[in-house]
Amino acid sequence: MVPKNIIAAQVVKSITASVSCFASSFLCFTIWSSPNGLSSPYSRIIFGLSIADILQSIGFLFGQVLSPADTPDAIFSRGTVASCEAIGYIFIVGLCAILWYTLFLTYYFLKRVKYKKTPKEFAKKEEYYITLFIWMYAVTFASVALKAEEINATSYGATCYLKPLPRECATDESVECVRGDKAIVLESIGAGVLIFVFVSLLFVLISFTCHVYNVEKHLEGNELTKRAMHQSMLYILAFMLVYAGPIIMMFLNLFGNDRSTAKFWLVSVFYPIGGFLNMLIYTRPKVQALKEVEPQLPVFICFLCVILAGGEVPSSLVDYNPNAPHRSVSQSRIPQTAQRLGWPTHSADLHQALDDYIKALFERGNEEEKEDIAPDSNSKDSSRQVAFEENDAEACTIDNV
Repeated sequence: MVPKNIIAAQVVKSITASVSCFASSFLCFTIWSSPNGLSSPYSRIIFGLSIADILQSIGFLFGQVLSPADTPDAIFSRGTVASCEAIGYIFIVGLCAILWYTLFLTYYFLKRVKYKKTPKEFAKKEEYYITLFIWMYAVTFASVALKAEEINATSYGATCYLKPLPRECATDESVECVRGDKAIVLESIGAGVLIFVFVSLLFVLISFTCHVYNVEKHLEGNELTKRAMHQSMLYILAFMLVYAGPIIMMFLNLFGNDRSTAKFWLVSVFYPIGGFLNMLIYTRPKVQALKEVEPQLPVFICFLCVILAGGEVPSSLVDYNPNAPHRSVSQSRIPQTAQRLGWPTHSADLHQALDDYIKALFERGNEEEKEDIAPDSNSKDSSRQVAFEENDAEACTIDNV
């Protein structure tokens, strides 16, 4: 008999995974349909991270249904070994890609903020190779697991992942493994990657903190740089919240508590919500910009406006990128959305007001950066100044803040 709290945890996981899948799909749609689309490294990284989260969320949602029907104590299982392998493959690809994409994102912020590397330089020298590595690793790792028949149903048929079958064969030598005799080895590799990414993110977080402390007086008033740091830190903290459960779960497994109730609740509540947290963080600068322009709007209403308008606010700074298409004021859905919610906007030209706000923010940061850096051609700071002046239009959007 399956405990009721385990059933409840499975239902909660389905809900959180559905929300995360929707949020990541929203991010993909927003980025793809935005005026600049995938023109900047930041948008491409977030797009890839969202695709990976969609794959993982699909694995969470359908894994409990497509796991073999004869799984012991299965709750919703109605599938076969083949269906479990298929959904497990999708889940593993998404999981592996998420880990590396999160580290990739924070590494990009570190390069942009601390080392003043322009988006164009980063895209040319590093982005392609890192992206290629991420997907090659994810697909290769999942393919090895699939080929070796290491993908099986987890406890209670919760999902399909790297597990021996039967589960007792991993700890009891008298029980022969029918499938997944190397699952523990592959799972250990995956756990090692998770710990590596977790520690690396801690290092990046500490590096950002030290950087802010060391140059605080130079950054005073430079909102663009500060917001970029805050954005990166939020992504790191979101990752730590999501993966705290799996890390605790690994330690529980070391003590043989593979079917604990706490494990199921940790995984069910926090693990699948990564996409939702990414959506909140991604839309945060947009919500802040709308709040600055229309201070009478509550934060929640600003968030709803951004979501219901497809994340279009604010638009990119076309003044800095003449080749980018621009959505006309009459096409902007923000004023209409706010009015439908019962909060009419005060700005006669809200779309232009948002553009002016971001433009002023960027220009102020540009001027302050030049004032902070002495124009000495023989110093390292001189190269930082040149790098900032050469910063292209991709950096002039609130999405990159």
